[in-house]
Amino acid sequence: MHLDGIPEKQIEAQRCEWENELDEAVFDLYGFSNAERDLIRDCCEVTLPFFYQPYKSIGAMPVIDASDNTEWLQQYASIFADCWQPYLSENEVLRADLHVGASGNMVALEFYAADKGDKWALRPQRDSWSLLLDELNKNLQRPMGSSQILLDGIVYAVSNDSIIVVKRNEKRFWTRSLAREDAEATLCKRMVETMPPTRGVE
Repeated sequence: MHLDGIPEKQIEAQRCEWENELDEAVFDLYGFSNAERDLIRDCCEVTLPFFYQPYKSIGAMPVIDASDNTEWLQQYASIFADCWQPYLSENEVLRADLHVGASGNMVALEFYAADKGDKWALRPQRDSWSLLLDELNKNLQRPMGSSQILLDGIVYAVSNDSIIVVKRNEKRFWTRSLAREDAEATLCKRMVETMPPTRGVE
């Protein structure tokens, strides 16, 4: 079929490039925002494949494995931080520490305010999980151990010093679109917790 001897790998790469260009053209045609584009991409690349092949798809793969590649989480953390940026002071940005559970089945991002210009250093910390649980117990209304975290699946803790997001170590929980949802959820949590108490109706 390919008398000119073009390798299959090169053909696949060219096809993917053209598909991406077509996707961008359609997004531009309909005027989709970055959030809408990410939602569509996440649905096509992660959600739908997981629906049809829940154990073999990219969504079931660890977001952090033995290679310690943090690219997927870095993208999540950057989007999350951008969503919080309007609520920070002019010279502040959000940065994050990455904690990995002792058995590797849970991952936590602990966001904190840093000076503008501070660079990312998102490296997996595998010996800090017990300290993270102590921090969660301080900031959650209901104390939570690691087994309870596994049952709940997703945990948010927001304090004056940090924002902690805990989820299972699977890529489907750490997508670009979920970064925006998680940022909104933690913002709402912070707003509710800092609202002045209201008097009951007499």
